[in-house]
Amino acid sequence: MSLPEAGASATATPLAERNGWKIALRGELDLASAPAVRPCFEEIIRRRPACVVVDVSELSFMDSTGIALMLEAADQVPVLELANPRPIIRAVMESMGLTETLRIVP
Repeated sequence: MSLPEAGASATATPLAERNGWKIALRGELDLASAPAVRPCFEEIIRRRPACVVVDVSELSFMDSTGIALMLEAADQVPVLELANPRPIIRAVMESMGLTETLRIVP
């Protein structure tokens, strides 16, 4: 299930994993595209997973709306990890002091 929206520049693909769920994000996660990926996060959260890994390796941009979506999800699951962020996204997470809430994993 991939959830693109016409005109949106991001997609989210949920993948079942042994220890929880993975959401693969692609494109630019911003004010315009966040509504297209939100249903994917909501569906995974309804399943009450122990861990959600958000693969952001193919995410080229994320604004404050994308960060807010991640923080909202992190509030609703025991563990939320960001996997493989590009250097700019990693730098933003670190500079904002969000790496304890949104743990970065290789």
